[in-house]
Amino acid sequence: MDVWSLGVLCYEFLYGLPPFEAVGHSDTYRRILSVDLAFPKVPERSAGAKDVIQKVRVVKSLFDKSAAAVLLSALDSCLCAAHCC
Repeated sequence: MDVWSLGVLCYEFLYGLPPFEAVGHSDTYRRILSVDLAFPKVPERSAGAKDVIQKVRVVKSLFDKSAAAVLLSALDSCLCAAHCC
């Protein structure tokens, strides 16, 4: 699994629907290619959870040298926000 897919799965677990879903296939593909990501207002989710998804959505593959750093940074900020504040 690549990091992009991890972000998509996290979004689906948190919101119960695919992050780029649109009315038709063409619109869905356009949203994927342009990384048109929006978070629904309901259900409300933490800023840390949204931050993790926003950070991993820009990483296309674990073969990207920055992937591990991005993922660790996102998880670190999420965990810190949940436990340190």
